Amino acid sequence: MFADFHHKPGAFMRGGYEDLDIIFEESEREKVDFIIHAGDLTFGPSNHLDFVKKYNDFHIPTYNCLGNHDTDGTSLEETLKLYKMQNGYY
Repeated sequence: MFADFHHKPGAFMRGGYEDLDIIFEESEREKVDFIIHAGDLTFGPSNHLDFVKKYNDFHIPTYNCLGNHDTDGTSLEETLKLYKMQNGYY
């Protein structure tokens, strides 16, 4: 489980593809059953489709909780669709 990734290239020093790879590597090493991001994966997933796809398509199941920045520049409906969530909760 991790939170507050805030993926927005050029805005923050962390939260990029390399950091996501570290989470994936640790998840594989620890043989986890699933991965949960607990809010603010991106500043609006429609602005970072490749990053969201990489997270969604990992071979270990991934889940999201919505944070206050996940809908920046993206409607709630579109954010839920891009994060593969049927509702704002599981």
